[in-house]
Amino acid sequence: MILSFSLSACSETSVKNAGTVSHRDSAGIVIVENVDVPPDSTTVRLDSPSIIRIGEVEGDPEYLFGRIVGVVRMKDGNIAVADAQANEIRVFDRFGKYVRTIGRRGSGPGEFINLYRLFMTPGDSLLVVDFEGLRWSVFDPAGTHFRSFRPRVERW
Repeated sequence: MILSFSLSACSETSVKNAGTVSHRDSAGIVIVENVDVPPDSTTVRLDSPSIIRIGEVEGDPEYLFGRIVGVVRMKDGNIAVADAQANEIRVFDRFGKYVRTIGRRGSGPGEFINLYRLFMTPGDSLLVVDFEGLRWSVFDPAGTHFRSFRPRVERW
């Protein structure tokens, strides 16, 4: 399985030469309009998209995936990919180069029996749900296991 990310951004020079800009808010969404650029003008353009490819069909094991159940981009630009088949999270830098593996198959702290989901917390920690182990684990941004807990389940 191969992951691809596409990112686009306005170039700094394009924004500086954009002319008069009008801002307004519609239902919580900021809309920016360039009000004095002629329709045929090319002063505002998107830069070329950046594509990050992570994964291979054959090759190094760090780039081979079985069943991806979550992908998150961290504040430092790293990308964490949760592979349920391998029961581990692999972290790649912002260019797609392998950095480290977090967790492994097992039932101890920081290990997974059936890795189910991966989430990013507001503090840039990783929250990992182990479905079969009925346990949630938290890892700090460096990948160190911080804590595990079992959510309380209410029965009706």
